[in-house]
Amino acid sequence: MNGKRPWWLRAWALAMVATVLGCASSGAINRNRPVAEVESGAMRGVSGAGFDVFRGIPYASAPVGELRWRPPAPAAAWDGIRDATSAGRACPQPLTPRWGDVGPTSEDCLYLDVWRPAGSGAGAALPVMVWIHGGGFIIGSGSLPLYDASALVRRNVIVVSINYRLGRLGFLAHPALSAEQRGASGNYGLMDQIAALRWVRRNISAFGGDPSNVTVVGESAGGLSILALMTSPMGVGLFDKAIVQSGLGLASLSRLRDGAFPAESLGAAWTASRGISDATPQALRALTVDQVLEGQTYAGPVIDGVVVVRSPGDAFRRGEQSRIPLIIGSNSFEASLTELLSEGLTRATIGSDTYEALLARYAEREPVDSARQTLIGEVFGGQPSRFIATEHARAGAPAFLYYFDQVRISQRGRTHGAPHGGELPYLFATPQQFFTEWPAAALSEWDESDRRVSEAMIGYWTTFARTGNPNLADAPRWDAVRVADAEALLLGERIEMKRFDALADDTESAAVAASVRQWQ
Repeated sequence: MNGKRPWWLRAWALAMVATVLGCASSGAINRNRPVAEVESGAMRGVSGAGFDVFRGIPYASAPVGELRWRPPAPAAAWDGIRDATSAGRACPQPLTPRWGDVGPTSEDCLYLDVWRPAGSGAGAALPVMVWIHGGGFIIGSGSLPLYDASALVRRNVIVVSINYRLGRLGFLAHPALSAEQRGASGNYGLMDQIAALRWVRRNISAFGGDPSNVTVVGESAGGLSILALMTSPMGVGLFDKAIVQSGLGLASLSRLRDGAFPAESLGAAWTASRGISDATPQALRALTVDQVLEGQTYAGPVIDGVVVVRSPGDAFRRGEQSRIPLIIGSNSFEASLTELLSEGLTRATIGSDTYEALLARYAEREPVDSARQTLIGEVFGGQPSRFIATEHARAGAPAFLYYFDQVRISQRGRTHGAPHGGELPYLFATPQQFFTEWPAAALSEWDESDRRVSEAMIGYWTTFARTGNPNLADAPRWDAVRVADAEALLLGERIEMKRFDALADDTESAAVAASVRQWQ
């Protein structure tokens, strides 16, 4: 050994020192106020250690009054220089996310933040990463402290994080709305994402971004959104690469008017429960936000024939997706999402006999309680990601599969594996921002293994955004997926390629078969 610290530890230390210096000197921030001008007007942001950030930029008009439950309208222009130092309000939501309070909410929420390397401007042509947050389509915000993008932009990329309408305000399908809007309703949140991506194409060069090199990145509901956009006629040409983290790729979306749970019928049943006998669009828009949110437990995209034509997994199976470079993967403890994924749901999805047979095989390798968690996670997380990656490779497009298994030092031995969303603090290098029920002291505690995984993930993701290939010269090689051999990059205490065994093949077959039954 030459006495030098590992590359990832040196880079991490420099990033952390820069963050501390930037946060400690508010005077330096106030003295350096960057200005950028977009189609709606000029704005003044704020600078930190190695980065500029412009917050609360409107990409569409406020979807209020007559604009509620309509496609997003263009943002209004403003005079003078707009203050862009504070985040826009989060979209209305019924719960506080486990990973942080979103702060004040408002229907006037269609805002985005732009993070860039300090001093970047027109002509820099930097790669762009657009972050679409998760939260089950009912909670979350692109401006959460967890998504502080300063560590990413220090890799010479631009990051845009967006809000989009949530819950019933974002995904209500209803016969009255469909009649008003040429026969389709329900995907307003996805339309917001489309509007934001169009805004990025038109305006990102003002911040130094390359509008022809845009990568969308999303986790959970954000990942499923990306799969929907990759298979949507309205998503074509809006982005050039995609990264899907725990995106539930085999989800079967509701249809508008037929199937087991037609979305319009569910919408009509909800308005009837509100005592609205004459459910006109005007009557719906007269409801207060609290009335709309009351009892909200689930929302999401629907197959409306306009924005969404098929469930994403079905479209990938048919080879109908955008054939752009793709990273996709899942975490080792996706079953931590207990409010959505359960043993009962798994049995109902793949059939009780199949469930019992697979559980017995998993239990040959680990205790039965642990095997149960692994099986649930594989049915809804690991194998859908593998299926999407394999089908993408079959279509001739580059696909890179990962499996995230890193557990922070304070939680090792206390959890089955990396929980749903557990990769987020590593991607954004924000160890102090995660589950609100965990002690703050434990959250700030990382060891060299945690730091190594974070640095590697940031490196892979930003390199992919730059080139369409995640491989770094000084990091373990990440091979693209081959149809006959869908290996994944293991991101954990070891970083190496992971080969799936025959048991995974059987689990994937069961998960795919269950989804195909729903698609048909």
